[in-house]
Amino acid sequence: MILIDTSVYIGAAEDSSIEKLLEDISEKFFVQSCDIVEREINSSSEFLRRTDRKEESEKLKLIYEKIRKGTIRTSERISNLAQEYHKEAGRLSKQQHKDIKNDFLIVASASVAGVKKVLSFNRKTMAAGSMVAVYQLVNGRYNYKTPAFLTTKEGLSVLLLQLL
Repeated sequence: MILIDTSVYIGAAEDSSIEKLLEDISEKFFVQSCDIVEREINSSSEFLRRTDRKEESEKLKLIYEKIRKGTIRTSERISNLAQEYHKEAGRLSKQQHKDIKNDFLIVASASVAGVKKVLSFNRKTMAAGSMVAVYQLVNGRYNYKTPAFLTTKEGLSVLLLQLL
């Protein structure tokens, strides 16, 4: 099971080679989403529409609908885990964790649902080494496995090659 972050869907809407990689991945894996990613996709799509990029808006929504097969809804358990990430991240960094509440919810959704990999191009926020350490520390307290993060187009390609 894989969860794909909004940043990768946006990358796929801009780059047909990433779109193709996602299509191939969706044939091999069950692709999860979560309600946070869904809201971000809708918000991004609406922004594109308002800025006269209707075609890009429609492409983003089509890619998202075509790739994802399930959606994790935010539960109290997920919200509480995301709050734990936030608290722990605050101890490590006074600034980095402040604007990534949605990232924490996305990772908490993946952790609670047992998702093995998160695909995200957010290497400086969601998938930063310090944040991954936070997820591992907090998840360890609650016996959740921390998903592996793939953060580059090349990483997506390697994932597919491993399946051949």
